[in-house]
Amino acid sequence: MAFRAVLEKVLPDKHAVQGSELYDKINGAYLTCPRSGRFDRETEIQPGRPRTPLAIKGTGHTSFAGAANVQDGITIASQGLKGLRLCEDKGQIAIGVGETWGSVYTELEKHGLTVPGGRVGRVDVPGLILGGGMSFYSTKHGFACDSVLDLEVVLASGEIIHANAKQNSDLFVCLKGGLNNFGVVASI
Repeated sequence: MAFRAVLEKVLPDKHAVQGSELYDKINGAYLTCPRSGRFDRETEIQPGRPRTPLAIKGTGHTSFAGAANVQDGITIASQGLKGLRLCEDKGQIAIGVGETWGSVYTELEKHGLTVPGGRVGRVDVPGLILGGGMSFYSTKHGFACDSVLDLEVVLASGEIIHANAKQNSDLFVCLKGGLNNFGVVASI
């Protein structure tokens, strides 16, 4: 089955292909916008073609246009993957990759808490974390990625795993500063 036919079947209202008006508007890339708290690994990550290059688009803080795009591949817009969950002891927070630092700070402020996160509220969480990240607290607590305890990652195989100090620890180290070169991070 051709790639376009697979897209029509699995994502009938959530895709744009070359030749369509929407395609031209979004800079010549395939774009999908997951709306649930998790990626559907069958339809969002692998829509019928192995080895398809992926790009992850956040809220956009990179200094040049088209940074979160890929030629002849799929661009996944993460803005719909929201969710904030503060642990009962208030010592940890799980953050969906669609959240911005502004929404994280607003939620934590209700509890008298903060995190070593981004300096610009409209910027999404994973861009800063996966790029290392300088925060207001970096001189005292290190890079923003140093405070991360767990990453939920979708691998190229479609498998969803956790990377942390005990599970998949090599991947955990690589993701903190390695951007999206090692998988699609779905939750931090």
